[in-house]
Amino acid sequence: MIIMYVSWHGSAGGDSRAFPSGERVSASGVAALALRSLRAPRRLRARLALCRLPRALSEKKACLKDVKEHLVSIIGRNLKYWRESSNEMLRDLLYKRLQHLHQVSLHLHLIHITDLRETSCKQKLLLQSLENMSKHWDIDVSFLRKSTIPPETMR
Repeated sequence: MIIMYVSWHGSAGGDSRAFPSGERVSASGVAALALRSLRAPRRLRARLALCRLPRALSEKKACLKDVKEHLVSIIGRNLKYWRESSNEMLRDLLYKRLQHLHQVSLHLHLIHITDLRETSCKQKLLLQSLENMSKHWDIDVSFLRKSTIPPETMR
């Protein structure tokens, strides 16, 4: 059996993922496949929602720990991009993204497993910071292509 998931990211087109044909299909495997196709803000939000599902407190703790580790890896990757970029405009855009990631990290680290309910003020603040981050997540890099094309006089 082959399971394929297609995700559309705005006008950028579709991104598809296929479940490995030799693998045994499981609910967690299909969920992981779907999560991998989401951009970071939506993926964090979905993973946080999945942390509400387990009944066992140890599973909720492990889930929150995984979400926090995932966020740290996203921050690390974006810091790497920021450090390696020589384009000032791109660095500014990445810096703004890092500011939003910092806010999300702050709110996520204040969350306890008892806050994994819809009425929790801490969770509402976290979800709001994720929403703010998702509004500013995409970076239009078309200006990079324009800056690498030599002007007519330099050809």
